[in-house]
Amino acid sequence: MKLELSQFSLPKNNIPYKFWNSVDPYCTPVTLDDIKFLESLRAQSSNTTLPPIPPLGRHYSDVWADEHLTEDQNAGNPNKLLKSSGMSPEATSLRKKLEKSSENMITGPLTQRLVSALMEENVMAYDIPDIKVKQPSNVKSSYKNSLTLEKCLRKELVEQGILDPEDLPPLTNPADDDILAEIKKCQTELTAVRKDNCRNLKNLIGLCKQEMIRLNLKKQLDQVDMECIDIYKKMVAAKQKKRPITKKEKEDAWRAINEQIRLNKEINALPLTGPNTS
Repeated sequence: MKLELSQFSLPKNNIPYKFWNSVDPYCTPVTLDDIKFLESLRAQSSNTTLPPIPPLGRHYSDVWADEHLTEDQNAGNPNKLLKSSGMSPEATSLRKKLEKSSENMITGPLTQRLVSALMEENVMAYDIPDIKVKQPSNVKSSYKNSLTLEKCLRKELVEQGILDPEDLPPLTNPADDDILAEIKKCQTELTAVRKDNCRNLKNLIGLCKQEMIRLNLKKQLDQVDMECIDIYKKMVAAKQKKRPITKKEKEDAWRAINEQIRLNKEINALPLTGPNTS
């Protein structure tokens, strides 16, 4: 049993070396390349502009109506060549008549949401009638009815406590829908984040420059410390040999000590940098 234990070799523990190798890139001294990289990031962040919001396109119902008319024309005339627009002259004329008949019809956002919700839930049962273009006899009456329905919906939602009056969507601009509001909200948040990033990069660049000054002073201090150690060794050797210390050696020692004191004062006078500083 003892022989087996002696022959058994434990695996080498390389975890500490792996850990320090992974941490080493984050503990290296700051260099000029690091400052140049941060300055490039700051310039890129400050010069970045948000893309403009494109204008509101055609409503999906209009696009679907064009597609349905095109399909009907293709089904009725399979051998007829269509124009590059994808619609025959008859379909184009029919589409224009439909648009002209409903160009003054305005429905509010709440009415549109209600109709969309009912259609998605299959609550509204409807049949596809034959397409017959007929100019409405009273466009003004239809417009008035649509506004009346919108007002009734608004009144009912407020009375039931579902929405507050200030939460009701406006009637004036149909382009200001929830999607546009969300896009504007995201742009506002991105603008705030960009400003915050620029401010943090500016502070970080200033701290890096201060750290480089500190590192240069520490490098000079290390050289002076080595010089002080050499002078001390020479003085100890002179005492062991019972040789008197020369005036030049004393002056060199005092010069090194004064330089050491000066560098320490300059390092301590610098503002502290790092995560633990306030």
